Amino acid sequence: MSGRALLEADSTEIFRQELQSAIGAVRGARVVIQNQRVGSPTIDEFPVGLGKTVRIRSVILARQFGGSNGTLGDSGSWEMVGTFKNISGTVSQVDETTFYVTHEDNSDVGVRFFTDGFKVYVQGQFTGATDSLGLDYVFSAYTYIHELSEI
Repeated sequence: MSGRALLEADSTEIFRQELQSAIGAVRGARVVIQNQRVGSPTIDEFPVGLGKTVRIRSVILARQFGGSNGTLGDSGSWEMVGTFKNISGTVSQVDETTFYVTHEDNSDVGVRFFTDGFKVYVQGQFTGATDSLGLDYVFSAYTYIHELSEI
């Protein structure tokens, strides 16, 4: 046996549901950041429904395309996983974010999950001295979402 699984369904909707159960709902996002200083611009955001637990896995690519500092073409890729829950209308993270991949040319550029108590955000992260940054970056995120409800 090869260890491969075959998804089989009588309708496209059933197939879509089986595929989503296997790999999660998939979302893509792309954002262009210009003249970025220290901060955390949002790449994508996700609501977490009341009484739900959500596992989010994001694969993010970044590339510098301009700016007054840094090196054109500097790039990075990250894969991170976080689990979040909504209890009584408040969204919080379970434990810490796990990074499976961190490849970056510029250690002042990274990514993170962030929650404000209402939503989960996938964010770019620019650190370093305020005057040392002035970067133009494009970020692309592919996010897989698995959701569990109490009911």
